[in-house]
Amino acid sequence: KVLHQWRHTVPISLGVENRRGICYHTNGCYPVIALPRKPKTAQEIGTLAHEAVHAVGHIFRMIEQDSAEEVYAHSVGAIVRTVLDK
Repeated sequence: KVLHQWRHTVPISLGVENRRGICYHTNGCYPVIALPRKPKTAQEIGTLAHEAVHAVGHIFRMIEQDSAEEVYAHSVGAIVRTVLDK
């Protein structure tokens, strides 16, 4: 359901139960970060940051943007803050 909201049309099993996290991204779709629960521990927040790097990388490739370090870092930070603030 969530993946469909973000333009993913191919049925995908999240399979996040056995993972710390995963970032789904396919051409023409928005990346979706799936975690088993809201991050609370340092390890879980680290996993969120790791998956945020994958998401930002996909977005930058989609828009053909060079990965300027400062913009890239702010983008990853924005994802982490948004998730933790919810």
